[in-house]
Amino acid sequence: MQWKLEDLRHKEVIDLRTGEKLGYIDDVELDTDSRTIRGFVIYGRRCFWGLLRREEDLFIPCESVRLYGKDVLLTESAEGFGGHVQK
Repeated sequence: MQWKLEDLRHKEVIDLRTGEKLGYIDDVELDTDSRTIRGFVIYGRRCFWGLLRREEDLFIPCESVRLYGKDVLLTESAEGFGGHVQK
């Protein structure tokens, strides 16, 4: 199956363990050596109307994705998602 980044950006991400809406996919992290997708990135929300700062970006590894649907990506993690994204 092939996806375009534009198709992924419209997918809402939901945590199966908590039922929490995590946001929408903003970017993907690639492993250029193996030419694979390592995971998905949801940019941190802006705090105080975006004037002061943003929350940390959320990284969702591909291993935690349980279902990729037409409108949603369902994921779960026993330990929660570890935030920092390497840039």
